[in-house]
Amino acid sequence: MYRLSRCIKLAVSVFMLYAVFGSALSYADSTYDFLNAAYNGETGVVNDFLDRGVNVNTRNEDGITALGTASINGQNEVVRLLISKGANIEARDNMDRTALHVAAFGGHAETVRLLLDNGADINAKAENSMTALMLAAIKGSPETVRLLIEYGADINAGAANGKTALTFAHEAGFSEIVEILQQAGAR
Repeated sequence: MYRLSRCIKLAVSVFMLYAVFGSALSYADSTYDFLNAAYNGETGVVNDFLDRGVNVNTRNEDGITALGTASINGQNEVVRLLISKGANIEARDNMDRTALHVAAFGGHAETVRLLLDNGADINAKAENSMTALMLAAIKGSPETVRLLIEYGADINAGAANGKTALTFAHEAGFSEIVEILQQAGAR
C-alpha cells in the first residue's frame, strides 16, 4: 500500500510539473527545432514555425537568432524568408555578433551580400571590436573580403587589441587577402 501511495504521489507530481512547465518545455523544444531548421536550410519548416506563431527573433541560450543560425551556414533562402518576416538584421548574440559577422566568418559571400542589401551595418563591432571584414580576413575568404570592401567596409578599423584586417590576414598567412587589402589602401 505504501508503494502504491508513493507511485500515485509521483504520478501527481509529474502531472503537476507538466501542467506548470509543459508549455515552457514545448517552447524550448520548438525553439531548438526552429533554429535547427534555419541552420539546415529547411525553408518550408521555418515558414511553418513562423505561420504557427514562433517569434522570428527567438533566441537560444547563446543569444543566437534564426537569422544568425541561417547566416552561419549560408542558408540564403532561409535568410531571405526571415528578413521578409521581419527578422532583426542587427540582433546580437551573447558575443555581440550580428548575422553579418557570422556570415563573414563563415565565408558566405552571398549571405553577406544579402544582409548588406537589406541594411546590415557593415562596420558593426562584435566582441573585442571585431568587424565583419576582420572575421572574413581571419577566415581566409578573399571573395567575402572583396565584397565587404566593395560595400564600403572600414579597411583600417582596429580591434580592441589594435589589429586590423590586414594584420589578421598577414598573421594568418593569407597573402591573397593581404594583397587585396593593400590594393584597397589598408595600412
